Amino acid sequence: PTIPSIELILAALIHDVGKVHTLSSENFSTDDGVIPKNLFYGHSGFSSVMTYDILKNMGLLESVNIRRVIELVNMHMIFSFDFGVIENNDIFKLKSKDFELIDKMFCGDPELYKELLELIKADGFGRITRSNKYSINMQRYTILMNCLNSSVKDKYKKDITNCSRTVIILIGLPGSGKSTFRNDFLKEHPEFQLASLDTLIEREMASRNCTYLNIFNKNKNLLNDLNKEYNSHIQELIHSDNNILCDATNLTVKSRAKKLSSLSKDSYKKAIVFIRSLEDLYKINESRKECKGKSLPRKTIDTMCKSFEVPSYNEFDEIEYRFY
Repeated sequence: PTIPSIELILAALIHDVGKVHTLSSENFSTDDGVIPKNLFYGHSGFSSVMTYDILKNMGLLESVNIRRVIELVNMHMIFSFDFGVIENNDIFKLKSKDFELIDKMFCGDPELYKELLELIKADGFGRITRSNKYSINMQRYTILMNCLNSSVKDKYKKDITNCSRTVIILIGLPGSGKSTFRNDFLKEHPEFQLASLDTLIEREMASRNCTYLNIFNKNKNLLNDLNKEYNSHIQELIHSDNNILCDATNLTVKSRAKKLSSLSKDSYKKAIVFIRSLEDLYKINESRKECKGKSLPRKTIDTMCKSFEVPSYNEFDEIEYRFY
C-alpha cells in the first residue's frame, strides 16, 4: 500500500476540529419519532482556519506543505455523504458534466484530488452511524479515483501573456493582511484599478463620524447599498477592460462568482489567499477598536470562518497563498 503523505495524515487528524465551534442541534422526524440531531454547519471552513494555528503550535510550519493541509481540511465535505448516499440500492451515477467539473477544479493540482478522496474515504470508514445509508460507496469512490484526466493540467492551462487583462481577487478574513498587500501592490502596479468594499465603508465612516461596527453590524441597509455600489464599480471596471484588483473578504465561491462570471474568456484570473493565525486575527481585530474603529465582534469573525471556502482552478487560472 502507498504510504500517505504527512500532509494527508495531518489533515485526517485536524479536519473536524472546528466542530466544537459550530455545534448546533435540530429535531428531525424519523420512523421512531422526533429525535434531536447534532449538526456542524461550516465546520470544514472553521477547521481549515484553525489548521494554521495547530501546525504553528506543533512547530511544523517549515516542514510541511501548509497550503495542502488547509485545502484538504477545507474541501473534505466537497462530496456529500462520501461519494453518494445509497438509497433503495440505487447508486449515484456521475454525469459527464461532473467529470468536467472535477477536471477543472483540480487541473492545477491532480495530487490534491487523489489525497482528498483518500481523506474522505478514511473519514467515512471512521464514522459510526445508525443507518447503512451513510456508509462508504466504494463503487463511486473507485469511479472518482480514476476519473481525473491525466492530461488535464495542459488542457485548461492559460498563458497570461495571451490574455487581454488580469483580474486579481484577494481572499481572506479581516486582519489577514489584504489591505497592506493592496497598498504596496498598487504602488508597484499603477496599471491596476482598485475595487474595494473597505474603501467605501471608510468613506461612510468619515462622512457619518461612526465606527466600522456601526456600519457592518448595525446598519444593514447601508451595508447592502455599499455592497451594491461595490459590485456596480466592479462591473464598470470589467466593461472597461482594465486590470482589476478586488479587495474584500471574498470568502465563498458564491461571492467570488459575482465578480468572475462577467469576465471575458481571455481574462487571466488570479486568487491570492491570505492566511494568518486565528489568535492573531482576534488580537489584530481587537487592536483596531482604538486606532481605526474597524473592530468586529469575535462572533462575527467566527461566522466568517464557517463560510470560508478555498478557491479552486474551476474559478481561477492561478492561486497563490500568503502566510503571515
